[in-house]
Amino acid sequence: MLIRKTPLDESFWLYEEPELLKSLTPQEAMGLACQIALKGVGSVHKNPLVGTVLVDRQHRFLAAAAHLAYGQEHAEINLIECLHKRQLENHLADSILYTTLEPCSHVGKTRPCVEALSKVPLKEVIYGSIDPNPLVAGKGIAYLEDKKIACTHSSEFEIMGAHLLEHFRWNLMQKTPYIAIKAALSLNGMAAYSGDQRAWITCERSRNYGHWLRNDYEAILVGANTVIRDNPTLNIRHPKFKGRTPLRIVLDPEAKALLARPLHKHHLLSVEPHKTLWICKSSVWKKNSALMKEIETLGAHIHSLEKNWNLKNLVEFFASQNIASLLLEGGPHVWGSFLNEGLVNKLYVFLAPKLFSGNAMNFARAFEPHSNIELTYTTLTCLEEDFLMEAKIERKEDLR
Repeated sequence: MLIRKTPLDESFWLYEEPELLKSLTPQEAMGLACQIALKGVGSVHKNPLVGTVLVDRQHRFLAAAAHLAYGQEHAEINLIECLHKRQLENHLADSILYTTLEPCSHVGKTRPCVEALSKVPLKEVIYGSIDPNPLVAGKGIAYLEDKKIACTHSSEFEIMGAHLLEHFRWNLMQKTPYIAIKAALSLNGMAAYSGDQRAWITCERSRNYGHWLRNDYEAILVGANTVIRDNPTLNIRHPKFKGRTPLRIVLDPEAKALLARPLHKHHLLSVEPHKTLWICKSSVWKKNSALMKEIETLGAHIHSLEKNWNLKNLVEFFASQNIASLLLEGGPHVWGSFLNEGLVNKLYVFLAPKLFSGNAMNFARAFEPHSNIELTYTTLTCLEEDFLMEAKIERKEDLR
């Protein structure tokens, strides 16, 4: 198990660039590269999060940069531009580059990073991960080594930055969304009270971290019960930063949530309705055609489920809409439906030091009888009085 001492959202807002020419240890340089990579969270979707740090021959800090947005320059190019602005050319001889990901060697929306790096008098490139794209994996390293620049893989660096590549790696190889569950539980596994009784399980710090997670995923999905009970907005309300509103998806086959209140009282349809996708059966839409047109007039989107629909078909639809990552925020029914179909990559479980009794729903209700799900690569983060446990689930099969 990995203990994460600083929560990722704190790493994001507490980032402070070292003073120029301050001495850094290799571990500090690696940590700084992973930290600055988070500057791209919420903006680089479909591309990986990448951070870079350059030190001089005496291992003193020169510059750091990240890939900040999809379609914009990569981290290495941003770093080189920073060097030129600071007029640091005299400090570059035998410099060392730390990068969370192998520099790219192919032409895409931006120019190849290795060509620009080969013009910097680098002594060595220390990288965390090889590019997971099999068409380009290792080619950036080979290019640099051909230019007499030593390239060194650091397993420590790879572990430190593993979270930066999760969505990108899965989406690249499987062409389907990376799917995670966000659940808040008491110590005895209770997820919520049944019926209309509502209670916060976790502390405010944990709830704020939940908004960080929303920023890290392209889309959020909830079920009918969550919308009926909570009338959520599902936007990002973190006290330390502003993020974009992800696509908010309501899985509501029978339109129970949609018909639970007038359209103008649904927060999802009154706050940035164009970021809302409401999913119901086609037969339901036909019965409520006027309502469907009204929703579309508001700017929201609808999707029809055919008679024999299933979750795998739905996930393939999300893939066709270029949704690369999906956060499930619904309750046990939604979690269980996706878990039992083997469609979940990761769990974010917020554990509160509380014991719920009485009429409460246990997380175990999400599973089919006698089913066991093995978790790997667990990470534990302290969030004031709560703990966040992150764990991966091995998804064996490609949906396609």
